[in-house]
Amino acid sequence: MNPFRHVCHCFALGLLLLGQGQAINLVFTPTLLNINPVRTLNVSTSVQNRDTVPVDFIVSVMRWTQQGGKDVLEPTPEVLANPPRFTLAPGHAQTIRVGLRARGSTPEATYRVVLTGTPQASTPATPTTDAATISGTVTTRYAFSLPLFVTAPGAAAHLLPTLEQSPDGLVLRWTNSGAAAASIRNSSVMHGSEQLRVGGSYVLAGSSVTLPLSLQDYPADGLFVSYVDQGQEKRERLAPPAP
Repeated sequence: MNPFRHVCHCFALGLLLLGQGQAINLVFTPTLLNINPVRTLNVSTSVQNRDTVPVDFIVSVMRWTQQGGKDVLEPTPEVLANPPRFTLAPGHAQTIRVGLRARGSTPEATYRVVLTGTPQASTPATPTTDAATISGTVTTRYAFSLPLFVTAPGAAAHLLPTLEQSPDGLVLRWTNSGAAAASIRNSSVMHGSEQLRVGGSYVLAGSSVTLPLSLQDYPADGLFVSYVDQGQEKRERLAPPAP
């Protein structure tokens, strides 16, 4: 199994309320879910409300694929979440259990556990009947998406980076010919003594994604990319893009 799946355990989410300068403070533990279908069909995560208002949640599980380098989410009956909806009071936590309805036949299936959170409106200290104030109240919803990997033992990713020319400059295409998802992180492109950071992304099995580079043309001193594949650090020279 790819080592990146053991990296993320817990992080606080503070998202700005559009135009209101407020934030919702939630903690998910863990933020990345894995199921080995040989051992179990279930996994769980918890969410803690560190805000000052209750938050109403709706939980759904979506099948996650990549098409044309873009993430595609579709409803699926293959995975169930319990509870499907709940209200989380300030200072409280809720465990969310996710379970497969049956074992699949593919080396890996990928999903997203999507939690839609709606903070309840705070009760004003002085009730108002002013129509302008009441009509100006906006209900803000947040979507939190946690990746879920159902991976058979032995399934692994295999990344291949190639360079392409786009109208906006050079892009790095990552193709995953393996049987499990890969995570691009801590990767960089070098030419001479200059280091270009490459953005992060998942690349699902049998898929590819492109990430832009801050270069218009292939430099005379060549390009080298450093990345991690199947737990091994690699450094390769990138060939110039085909004309």
